[in-house]
Amino acid sequence: SLSADFGVGLGAACCQDRAVYLWDLRRHALLAVLRGHLDEARAVSLAGRQALSCSSDRTLRLWDLPEVDREAPAENDRGRGLSANEVGDLAIRGASPSCRAVLEGHVS
Repeated sequence: SLSADFGVGLGAACCQDRAVYLWDLRRHALLAVLRGHLDEARAVSLAGRQALSCSSDRTLRLWDLPEVDREAPAENDRGRGLSANEVGDLAIRGASPSCRAVLEGHVS
């Protein structure tokens, strides 16, 4: 599943590795990897600086997203795009994304 908020320039994609990947759509750069689900992330929705994801672990997670820093470089010092392991303070301003709430109780 994926979601985009073109107004703020963010995209999010779910993955079988239990994570949600947050992208800067204007610079085509990976911003952050949202981790916390215990099973496959199945769907995500973006609204401004928040995301809501759901998983096969039967939880929903509400995420507070950082402000995108438009002045940060989209490439690392080797001239290639940032990998998932190199994401950090380069492309986001302030605190890293954080899980605000875990909602449990839904069944498949």
